[in-house]
Amino acid sequence: MAKELKISRGSLQTIVKRDLGLSSFKKRKVHFLSDKIKTKRLSRSKSSIHDSQRRDWIKSFSPMKNLSPLNKHSIVKTIEYYLKALLLSLMSTDLGQMMFENQPFIFQQDGAPAHTANSTQEWLRTNIPDFISKVEWPSSSPDLNPLDFSMWSILESSACSKSHNSIESLKQSLTREWEKIPQEMLRTVVWAVPGRLKAVIKKKGGYIE
Repeated sequence: MAKELKISRGSLQTIVKRDLGLSSFKKRKVHFLSDKIKTKRLSRSKSSIHDSQRRDWIKSFSPMKNLSPLNKHSIVKTIEYYLKALLLSLMSTDLGQMMFENQPFIFQQDGAPAHTANSTQEWLRTNIPDFISKVEWPSSSPDLNPLDFSMWSILESSACSKSHNSIESLKQSLTREWEKIPQEMLRTVVWAVPGRLKAVIKKKGGYIE
């Protein structure tokens, strides 16, 4: 930019900082981990790796994240819908059996408000004996979430290889590409979770990638 404006780099920095009141920053390539978060990651990873030794990690299901921001009113509506329409349908009817073929499975949620709401957590605690609550799973840990550390990048490279002119077009492309992913790849990604928990423990809650 300094070259385009035909001024020195120092002059440009002075204009940006002093006159415009702006400051530069280095783009963070990984999620932020404070010492407090590292301590929690370490503690919760130890608990989770212990639990993983008695869990079947083959079946894992995580609902798609919301594509648009929610205001407070819509969050309440979303919590009610999520609890009644999704959880009750999935866990209390033949839908769950159809999706998972009567095999053990892990129902994984992200940190969306509808997932961490007290009513949702209480329902899961009451109805799902092997439930991992929001205070047990390591927070600020996309490197431990199969969708975040693997599947979203795969979907992005395939479904987003060309631009979409609408949200609906993007959804259709994501669904289409998701259905193309081999089951063996999904198993491999899920099987990687216990190893990643061990890596977090080895790094004392720090970065593993």
